[in-house]
Parts: sequence; C-alpha cells; structure tokens
Amino acid sequence: MVFSEKMDVRNAFNTAPQQNKDQPFKPGQLSEEQIKHFFNKGWLMVPNLIEPEVLNGVKEGIERQIDDLADRLHTAGKIQHKHEDKGFCQRITHIEYEFPGAAILLHKSGILPGGARELWSHEKILNIGEQLIGSGEIAGHPVWNLRVKLPDYEVGVVPWHQDNSYFEDESMKTMILTGWVPLLDTAEFNGGMQMMDGTQSSGKLAEHFCCAGGTFYLEIEKDVIEETFGCRLENKTVCEVPYGGVLFFSNMIVHRSSTNRSNDVRWSMDLRWQDPRQPTGRPSDEKLPLFRSQQTPVKEIDWSVLTNRQQNDRKVFLESEKLAEVEFETRLGGPWMKRWPIKHHNRIQIMRIAN
Repeated sequence: MVFSEKMDVRNAFNTAPQQNKDQPFKPGQLSEEQIKHFFNKGWLMVPNLIEPEVLNGVKEGIERQIDDLADRLHTAGKIQHKHEDKGFCQRITHIEYEFPGAAILLHKSGILPGGARELWSHEKILNIGEQLIGSGEIAGHPVWNLRVKLPDYEVGVVPWHQDNSYFEDESMKTMILTGWVPLLDTAEFNGGMQMMDGTQSSGKLAEHFCCAGGTFYLEIEKDVIEETFGCRLENKTVCEVPYGGVLFFSNMIVHRSSTNRSNDVRWSMDLRWQDPRQPTGRPSDEKLPLFRSQQTPVKEIDWSVLTNRQQNDRKVFLESEKLAEVEFETRLGGPWMKRWPIKHHNRIQIMRIAN
C-alpha cells in the first residue's frame, strides 16, 4: 500500500514549513539545524526539555493509577499482595507476577494520568510543535499511550511499523507529531526506541500485517521495509533519550522499541499534536483538545472534549468479534486489525483471564 502513488504526501514529511524568522525566540524552540535534522531523518531528540517537577507530576499520577488497580485486584481476590513497599519501577512487575495482564490493564484504561495534561500542553513542546507542524493552531491528537514495558515482556515490545498504519487514509498528508517521553533514562538495553532514518521522506506507507507474535501490534516484515524504502535494517539508529528529554518523530517514519533487558519497568508516554483543521485519521466524533490558537487565543484548555480512545477502539473490537466486556479484560484490539492482513494467530485477542 504505497500512498504516494495516489497522493503527494511527501512534502508534509520531508520539507520544513516556512519559519517566521522575525518572531522573537520562544522557550524550547529549535535551531535551524535541528529542524533540518527532523525533516531529513524523520526524528529529533531534544534533551533537557521537560522540567523534573513536570515529570514527577506524571509519575505521581501513574502511582495513583497503580494504587487503584492494586486495590481493585486485591478486593476481587486476584492478587494476595498490593506490593506497596515496591518502588515506581518495580511495583507493577510484582503485581503482574500475581495477575498476568495487569500491565495491559494500565495501558488500556484510557485514563490520562494526573500531571500528563501539563506535559501534553507544555509551552516548550507547543513552541516546537509550531515549528514542525507549521501552524499556530495546535491540538492534542486523541491517540496517546502510557507504555508499561516490563523486563523481558513480549507485549511491551513494539515491532517495526509506521504510525500511519493505525490511522485512516484521510490523514496520510497530516503531520501528526509524536513526542515520546520516557520517565527514566532510556537506551537500547532497557527498551529504548529505534528509527530507520529517512523512511518518512518518500511518503510511502508500507504493507503491514496483524498481529506481531502474540500481541495486538501491526508490523512490517524486514524484506518489505528494505524493498519499500531502499534501506538496510542493520543501519537502524538507536535513540538514547535521557530523563527530561523528548524524542519527536513523524507519523510516517519506520520505528520500533527494543526488549527491556533491565530489571526495571521502562515507563514512557507518547503524546501527539496536530493542526486541528487537518484530518486526524480517527472517528469524527473524537474531539481534539485545543492547546494553542492564533485565531481564537486559548485562555483555558477544555479537557472535557477529550475522548477515551481506548474505550472506543475496544468497543469496535468487541462488537466486531461479538464479545462482551468483562472486568479485568486483558484482550486488546481495534479497527486497525480489520485494515491489514492477519498473518499470525493473536493469543492476546482471545485470552481471557478467569474471573
């Protein structure tokens, strides 16, 4: 499926928007070289961008979600211990030992952790968004994720893919900017990110399949990547992102995460931004929280419009499979599973934890 044959999507991903050089410098804004790097490579890592107090707020919000999950599992008799003595990077692993699928429950809740609003609408990130998206109109895209990558955890390993494979065709020309924000120092050994430089520049969306291994992820096979984009996977770039840094990338670049070989949970959030006047690739009833507007200045962000995208995807999946929702449901699915060929049996789809 090569969309550049049907529409010219290349300029959105390999040509930097015209920058307003007469505008005073704003906090966090990128240099000309950094902007060139983003559009040449398809990604850019910006260190020391987010203040520790902002990230600490996100971590505290996640800890409250773990507290709530542990309480519910304990009350239901699913776990014997809440593991309240364990630290931020260990506790959910111990809960997972007692109740396989606990990490999935956190991921699929669709509840934005406390403190994440301040991160998503951070002034420095929005200033960068203006430069890379090329618009003074910036909104939050409904697809955001809390990533819970346990040590040696298959479900946490996201294979080679392009984000546009999860979106509808209408948004192929939209720059949907992703910011990947780790909540600890990350490198290849603990589940960091890997990029195939320049694979966004052709405007091609490669053929994906569903689902990788026993997960719910889409994947591009090695030979398809190399044939479609004229690259070699051994030339991948490993992106080390320190605490406080943000890895920005476009929705067309081929990327993946590695296996977490450490003893700690690799926590991260991926958040997205776009011009709200452009197609989102999501259902039309999913509204976008407006963060910045030159047309109608935003005095206060209306977070009430934010839709629980996880619930929407789960509803579509369960209805299509004629399945009922149950408490502590660990199956995951969504409309992307109908879009691409299914090559592998997906045990996560059909797995049900006995109640």
